[in-house]
Amino acid sequence: MKPTIKTIASQPSWSVRSRTVELAVTQLGAHMAPVKFYRNTTRPVQPYYINPWHGGNLKIDDPVLVPLRGDFFCMPFGENTTPFRREKHVCHGGPATRKWTFRSLEKRGRVTTFTLGMKTRIRPGNITSTIHLVDGHNVVYTRHLLEGYTGAAPLGHHAILAVPEAEGSLLVATSSFNFGMTSPVVVGDPKSGGYQSLALGRKFTSLRRVRLLWKDEP
Repeated sequence: MKPTIKTIASQPSWSVRSRTVELAVTQLGAHMAPVKFYRNTTRPVQPYYINPWHGGNLKIDDPVLVPLRGDFFCMPFGENTTPFRREKHVCHGGPATRKWTFRSLEKRGRVTTFTLGMKTRIRPGNITSTIHLVDGHNVVYTRHLLEGYTGAAPLGHHAILAVPEAEGSLLVATSSFNFGMTSPVVVGDPKSGGYQSLALGRKFTSLRRVRLLWKDEP
């Protein structure tokens, strides 16, 4: 089988669906969006954000901002201004900013499996990205297999959600974690048109209590 290829919000994307979920993955950076859950109902759910500047004439210096949308795999999560062991990575690394290669699309029983691959350059190795959709499940099951790598690297999935204005519209749930900390540096500076709410470099053990910039209580 081969996936449908569509241009969505200025990015060529693979389109895959099950009976309950339909999703798109950009060829550049493998950013996953839009994703439509309960797709055959009168009230489908599309929780992911797509950047509003696509297709414009803006000069974008950060390559991850070109396809920016949905959810994508980062390696490394972040970037380094000073080379580490002769490695200099762009923000969120090659997996989030370079083109992926289609490997396979197959359906066995209720399970649709979509597989992509990438051979990274700055730190040589291979990444296999697998998405599973199960008929009847309004869930996207993802896995990234890393092969041939040596050395430490921070990894991350970068989910960008389109949060409604109404309070209580979103519930974030995670498994337990050993360490949580807000960004130690400013990530949203009003001087450059951004903003942020979270305090800098503050540790937390639960998503119920994370300190903000303008007051200690959440």
